[in-house]
Amino acid sequence: MSPPRPLCLLHADFARLVAPFVAREVLSLADVHVVDRLAALGAERDAEVLLGLAFAVRAPRVGHIGVDLATIARSLASEAGAARGLAAADADADADAAGDEAPLRWPADPVGWNARVRASVLVGEPDAAPPRPFVRGRRLVSTLRYHRYERRLRDAIVRRAEAPEPGVDGAPLDAVQLRRDLERLFADAAPLQRLGGLLTVLRPLSVLSGGPGTGKTFTVRKLLLLLHAQWQARWSRPPRVALAAPTGKAAVRLKQALGEQLEGLPIREDERAWLRAREATTIHRLLGWDPANPTRFRHGPDRRLAYDVVVVDEASMVDLALMSKLVDAVAEGARLVLLGDRDQLASVEAGSVLADLTSRAGLAQLRFTPAFVERLASLEPSVAPLVRADASVPPLADGIVHFHQPFRFDAGSGIGRVARAIAEGSPGRLADAAAWLAGRAAAGEGPFRDLALLPHRDGRLAKEALGAIVEGYRGYLELLRRGPAADQRDEAFHAEVLRAFDRVRVLAAVRRGPLGVAGLNAAIQAALAEALPGLGVSGPFWAGRPLLITENAYEVGRMNGDVGIVVARQPGRDARVAFAGLEPGSVEYLDVARLPPHETVFAMTIHKSQGSQFAHPFVVLPDRASPIVTRELVYTAITRARERVTIAASPTLLLAALERRVPRASELGGLLWPDEPDA
Repeated sequence: MSPPRPLCLLHADFARLVAPFVAREVLSLADVHVVDRLAALGAERDAEVLLGLAFAVRAPRVGHIGVDLATIARSLASEAGAARGLAAADADADADAAGDEAPLRWPADPVGWNARVRASVLVGEPDAAPPRPFVRGRRLVSTLRYHRYERRLRDAIVRRAEAPEPGVDGAPLDAVQLRRDLERLFADAAPLQRLGGLLTVLRPLSVLSGGPGTGKTFTVRKLLLLLHAQWQARWSRPPRVALAAPTGKAAVRLKQALGEQLEGLPIREDERAWLRAREATTIHRLLGWDPANPTRFRHGPDRRLAYDVVVVDEASMVDLALMSKLVDAVAEGARLVLLGDRDQLASVEAGSVLADLTSRAGLAQLRFTPAFVERLASLEPSVAPLVRADASVPPLADGIVHFHQPFRFDAGSGIGRVARAIAEGSPGRLADAAAWLAGRAAAGEGPFRDLALLPHRDGRLAKEALGAIVEGYRGYLELLRRGPAADQRDEAFHAEVLRAFDRVRVLAAVRRGPLGVAGLNAAIQAALAEALPGLGVSGPFWAGRPLLITENAYEVGRMNGDVGIVVARQPGRDARVAFAGLEPGSVEYLDVARLPPHETVFAMTIHKSQGSQFAHPFVVLPDRASPIVTRELVYTAITRARERVTIAASPTLLLAALERRVPRASELGGLLWPDEPDA
């Protein structure tokens, strides 16, 4: 391979130094051009300093808030080594390829390099006047924009955490009624759920974290009923409640989950009807997103949301910028409740807000401020064994509960055990999880019937895996082919088809190659056409083709992540796509001519699957180690399962993925927990 071409930059030394980084796609042209222009304005000439600042510009693009230059070379070397794979058969080819590439010339002294970058004229203190384009934090160098997002969110969270106990629209809580309703609504709840319900009533900001099936939605449903009773008694009206999630799919799931299994609850019919009537929306729509000005919202600190309670599900998916705008928009005196799983994948955009919020909260025993422990005990003495008074924790700690006991899976299920083992993260527990997934006994338990591992063959899905996927999808296609029963309306029939399709999904770690989304979709479609003669998969809108919306389209009511199925043409009409509606069993239709950007979705990325659940997901990992296949990715994929999960992967690479973590570079956790040791 010839040396990389010189870059057309104003600073020749910088151009020569950075060219190999651009050629290897470690840095983008945009990263280096931004720094080159800023250097011309700020009279910075040191090429190595400009290289460090280019990594600060790069950081948000790859999910980080800033860059730790003392460790960046080592981190990138580790990622590159993982990307080359573990198979010995690939070693020579990788070595040859690496030999053809121009070497990356890192500064010889990482500590000194970091110090020189931090001392640059382009880098300032957080409150420098006039502001500099880059900011030096405790460990990181970040762009001014993302530094401001981080400080803005820190300030908003601290103000909310330190605010007085929210009452009932200006009136104090009725403690007698609260105790009575706690007993009525949480009589069948686990102690930690009872604590979570009480805590969210008492705190202006609360975070309920936990894996799937641990009771987050169960607790929020009863929290809303606790508040409903308080508002009705004091003001003869219910509280104004907003339910939101990062994606349309997650919003639908939140609404459905809150309205499920209400018949057996000890509640009045008016409470049941009120809960069922709650609508859910995306965070962007809640804040008033303007497509003409996509970084700004109608609601913010100068125009707050007119709600008493704001509940946000799938909070792990919310990035730093969006979370800062959301918290700013919630009215003073209102309750903000965040639900999520801190062990899941972080947001696609920069930041790891939920993990930062909960990073140093107590898990085995919750640590609260002494005053809050006293307040809890005065209302509900039974929660005392769950908490410990600790004068060193900030008020933020008073609003955090982590649920860890799964209720969704029975004693014979391995999914819950694997998820918990991965979340705990010790080497022994990760080895247990890998063994269970591979169908072996571990830690005195297993193997489990709801877990299966099918290794790849020759870099492609094994025939057994592809055959099982075809069988999984066959049901909805045969149902669609048979058509509705004589007395069945189209809407009811298509709702049944959508439910049948949603029982199975192929979740891929990557987009490219035979084991990526594109390759898998093509292979599955071809296999289905062979298995079901007459299916007719020609043309873009064949009956039964599943579609994933890839961009928000508010004008037609479709959100990024929505999944629909092309249904048969009606006489005199074009094909339509059927989507699940917000109400259980309802269907919404969209003519194909009005579809926003979309793609086939027999397979989707694990990132896109967040907020969804499937009876049986097939998780497909690459056939070689990859820096993007991490513990969080595998955990997220496995926890999409309700009944069983099949992993298509090498056992060795699966364990390697479970052992790999790529933490987001962020200082939010340290800013929120200032007296705690660094994690």
